Amino acid sequence: MKSNDCVTSTNGSSGHGFSHAERVSPTRASAPKVCPAAAEAVRKRNLVAALTARLKSCPDGRQRGFAIAFPVRTVLLLALVALPLRAEIVDRILAVVGTRVITWSDVLAETNYQAFLGGQEPVTPDKSLPRDPILSRLIDQRLLEQERDALPLSFPDEGEAGRRLEEIRQRFPEPEAYQRALARYRLTEADLVARLEREANLMAFVERRLRPQVRLNPAEVEHYYSETLTPELRRQGQSAVPPLAEVRERIEQVLTEQEINRRLDEWLRDLRERRGIKILP
Repeated sequence: MKSNDCVTSTNGSSGHGFSHAERVSPTRASAPKVCPAAAEAVRKRNLVAALTARLKSCPDGRQRGFAIAFPVRTVLLLALVALPLRAEIVDRILAVVGTRVITWSDVLAETNYQAFLGGQEPVTPDKSLPRDPILSRLIDQRLLEQERDALPLSFPDEGEAGRRLEEIRQRFPEPEAYQRALARYRLTEADLVARLEREANLMAFVERRLRPQVRLNPAEVEHYYSETLTPELRRQGQSAVPPLAEVRERIEQVLTEQEINRRLDEWLRDLRERRGIKILP
């Protein structure tokens, strides 16, 4: 063997196993001759020792990492290939309102709740949802809930949820039919009661906040009587229109509710602008 011969990696390039080549010292003239087989064995032992020392001194991400990276990447690749091409979406976020989220299952549940109240057909997960109007309704609810929760007050519904629940029960001829209907719309009575209470509580909060702001004047009442109520009664065929004094209180109630609704719309528009709302595709 010539002096200064270099040991290289098995693929013929130096540097894939270590940064510099191991060199074999030249044989001195005075040294005893060694048979070729013994010399080759010594050279191999020296090479193995050098490689072992370098592997122990390398960080995990270099030589040692190279030794294990291929099997790990192969396992991950096989796992990805084994996944189905189309996975069923169990739930996903549709909107973020402040610190609260609205999911696809929230929209589905609210859709069936509204369908149950309105006597419409239930919606199943495999059907397309009327997403936009229901999502908008849920966004309004979350906005109002955040406003309500920021106040150190309670807003009891004064039994409104209980009255609505009893009205719903009366729509069915027997308790069994009522329970079957709930199951058909993916509801339980506990779900129904919770939703009725939440709505009644929010409406009590809105009433407490907005009703004191409404101020009617007699001219508004008289205008509604002459320009809206009287023509409508005559259109329906009523020849005798009740005098204003008899219907004034009812007109005031109607006008007050209209004004509350108008102020509520303005309030919600303002909240949508001020609060961070993100609607996802």
